[in-house]
Amino acid sequence: MIKVMILGSYRFPKDMTEKLAKELNFQLYYIPVPEPEEDEIALYTEKIRWAERSGIDVVISGYYNSRSLSRIKASIPIITSNFSNWETISIVQALKKNLVDKYVPHPRKIGLLTLEPLYVDLVQLGEIFDLDLQNVIRPDSYDLPDQFFTDLRKDGFEVIACAKPLEEKILRAGMLPFYDENVTSYAGLRDELSRILQMLRISQQITRRNRELNQIIDYSFEAVWMTDQSGRITTCNAKAAELFDANTEKTVSAMGPEYIGASVFEVLPEAFHEVLRDVLDNGAAYYSYLLLHTRTDGVFNITPITK
Repeated sequence: MIKVMILGSYRFPKDMTEKLAKELNFQLYYIPVPEPEEDEIALYTEKIRWAERSGIDVVISGYYNSRSLSRIKASIPIITSNFSNWETISIVQALKKNLVDKYVPHPRKIGLLTLEPLYVDLVQLGEIFDLDLQNVIRPDSYDLPDQFFTDLRKDGFEVIACAKPLEEKILRAGMLPFYDENVTSYAGLRDELSRILQMLRISQQITRRNRELNQIIDYSFEAVWMTDQSGRITTCNAKAAELFDANTEKTVSAMGPEYIGASVFEVLPEAFHEVLRDVLDNGAAYYSYLLLHTRTDGVFNITPITK
């Protein structure tokens, strides 16, 4: 069973998330966290390190935590969950019902303030709710200058749907803020978690297949390596590392792993370079090519993978 740590916030209501864990069949580790602040990077690091030690497969957070989490190097995937179309519809519906109909009967423009673009047809959504909706992309910071909001007011915005920490600045600029922490949609969150789990399963299959292929390559009695189209080494076994060591006068124990990313032109003799260029530039194939009078003499098969 996939182990999922969710950094809880209003984006992931605890009761709803626990219900979805049973429905989607994953083991949930729900960790409540406060609203993000600059000094909470240590808190997030502690949670991620615990997840790594505990065999967690993936960490999921709301996008309000993404700025701090992006600064943490982790051995497991950390995925940010953004608003789905369901949440966008819920926000607009709540905004219409609880703010516009009561206080601004005919607003000129309503801004939906987000970090990432909303992938929903706001023209069509605006026609349904009889609102002029526009997506405003904000910088990744809560410390936005007042001028940012003053400019929005000059552009004709009267209502801004936003995160709670920005409400005061919006009011000072002469607009009405709207924030609702209860807009998370069960259907939307289910779709989002299903998508993330499917991505994780595919990633695990690829990782498992790569591990199997690498084991096959490592058990080969011959030197085997692969490069990208420019000649940078992407895979090599221990025998290949020994071959490269012989040409570069290095030792396997010290330099073997570092050959990943190196150019074959750096680790193979110059007498071999013309053949390598023919393969990389022209797609030529060489079978039983004999290399003599170098530190890496031998019979080589070189095959371009074109599909």
